[in-house]
Amino acid sequence: MFSFGGTRSGYDRFTDGTNWGQPPWDGQSKGMLDSPLWQQAEQFWVDCIHKWRVQPTAQEKPSIAPPSGPFFFNGKTAMDVVFQAPPANISFKWSLATLPYSGKGKNVSGRLGLHSLHMGQGGKNADVVWQVFKWFRNKEHAGAFPMTWGSPVSPLLDGGSDAAQAEYQRRYGVDPKAFLQTALSARRSGWGLQSLVKFADYDPQIQAYYNDMFAQKIAVSDYGRQANQLLNQAIEESQKILKITGSKQ
Repeated sequence: MFSFGGTRSGYDRFTDGTNWGQPPWDGQSKGMLDSPLWQQAEQFWVDCIHKWRVQPTAQEKPSIAPPSGPFFFNGKTAMDVVFQAPPANISFKWSLATLPYSGKGKNVSGRLGLHSLHMGQGGKNADVVWQVFKWFRNKEHAGAFPMTWGSPVSPLLDGGSDAAQAEYQRRYGVDPKAFLQTALSARRSGWGLQSLVKFADYDPQIQAYYNDMFAQKIAVSDYGRQANQLLNQAIEESQKILKITGSKQ
């Protein structure tokens, strides 16, 4: 039995420090993965596995993983982050709750995957995609669509989640209000870093360093330094490309 399953986010490497109030970058030109607060957060997550043993190691996880669905539903984990649709029939009682926040300033934690829409630059059917986006401005559409993959939160900030919330509770017998409350402080996927033109070129390298840190192949401080160098390169090169393409328009 483990206290924590270890699930945090699909972009955990860019949300690990947000529980401490530290964004992964300043939103403009500088990465923050080497900041003292971010490294404090990473050390905490590493210690959960190797020091305190409240979370299974990568080697231990496969043997206690459920046949499908979120890891939490193996029945051997006290708590975990659940942002995927749960199995239809659960043999034990469970519930959803938001994590408490007691830090200074505004809560900036990005702690779950929210239903969102992305449109890539340079697509051939931009007009059609915009029509889909406009279609989702209707609350009935935006409220019904999230449950196609088990999300009880609408992409609309000003409403539309009522239908998804009700359907989630009908299917799984659990009040999903915690998802909606958490959405109030959650940020864009990857904290907007995905909008960088060069993000996809550098992210795999950052992920590799991240994996090495949790495997204790490199120290947290080394990870912060090396990963932040890569992140700053991605930011700098993306900004240069935008300046060049912007000057040609």
